[in-house]
Amino acid sequence: MSEENKKVLEVCKEILTWQKIVYDDKVKPLLDTILDEPRKIVAYHISDGENTTRIISKEVGAGTGSISRWWTTWINRGIAVPIPKGAGMRAKKFFNLEDYNIAIPDLTQQEEPSEAQEEQPDE
Repeated sequence: MSEENKKVLEVCKEILTWQKIVYDDKVKPLLDTILDEPRKIVAYHISDGENTTRIISKEVGAGTGSISRWWTTWINRGIAVPIPKGAGMRAKKFFNLEDYNIAIPDLTQQEEPSEAQEEQPDE
């Protein structure tokens, strides 16, 4: 990398740092609004630009189409960035959820509704 490119990269990093500071108080409410269910939180957390929709769908129990739609929303809302892979695209999270005190749910501990709960009529 040329010396000029190194300087440009340093300036970009500094700008990003200041933007994060300025907008930090707006990030958590945005994440809370967009990641509005445990499956989305986990899916976002493991969206590293390498995991495929198939891998993530197995982890969170959602269809690959849902994961793809979530990625599109997250990219459009600015909480993820697109990562080109082959003929397609994957998403990479932009924020670390732990930095915003957002707990990563353990989906294996999610309670399944019992048969009795499922059979109760609507009131």
